[in-house]
Amino acid sequence: MGFDIRNGILFRYIEEPFQTDIIIPDGVTEIGGDSFRFKKHLKSIVIPDSVKTIGNHAFRACMSLESITFTDSINAISKNAFDECFEVQKITYCGKTIDYPYNVNDIMMILVKRCIITMKLSQSLSTAVFILWLTHPQEKPIVNYIRRNFTKLFEYIITYPHAELIQNILDQGDFVTDQNIDIFIRYAIDQKQHENYITLLEYKNQKIGYTDTEAIINKKFSL
Repeated sequence: MGFDIRNGILFRYIEEPFQTDIIIPDGVTEIGGDSFRFKKHLKSIVIPDSVKTIGNHAFRACMSLESITFTDSINAISKNAFDECFEVQKITYCGKTIDYPYNVNDIMMILVKRCIITMKLSQSLSTAVFILWLTHPQEKPIVNYIRRNFTKLFEYIITYPHAELIQNILDQGDFVTDQNIDIFIRYAIDQKQHENYITLLEYKNQKIGYTDTEAIINKKFSL
């Protein structure tokens, strides 16, 4: 595959037939503006730790792009770096995955800048916020945002099969308490998310001391 790289800056990717999965070479520090624009065959991109900056329209209109993988090494990203990437199905950040991101540019901005961008709450935004908190638990703006909006954010997570993420949230934080656990258990029942329900119920069992978890499961949940 062809890369035009000079002094650590990737200026241009020269697309090759049938090359769909790209790993940017380690040592690249900047993905330049328009460098991958209109690359119609690109399906996945892996960005190494060496990359610090993603430029203007870097991946614009990569119409087949489905997967983006990167870490928290990036500290600057253009707000329109991923414009018109409508097929993205997952973003993997520090080893944790966000499925079906609602707005790729906003999600990337949140993760890279480690800040909350004003946008409509959604499942993918909620996932991004919690993943950002799990990987950077000392970021006070993120913690404060979660505290202010926890019920709605957590309900979005419960609505989808995210038992592993829910368990991580339960293990790391103190947002779920004996004051709200029953609300979330009932919500999981209403959403027919059995695995999430079991995860929450077992957490309540450990925290409060249910003695007949199996009976409660059989009695309260039916799909």
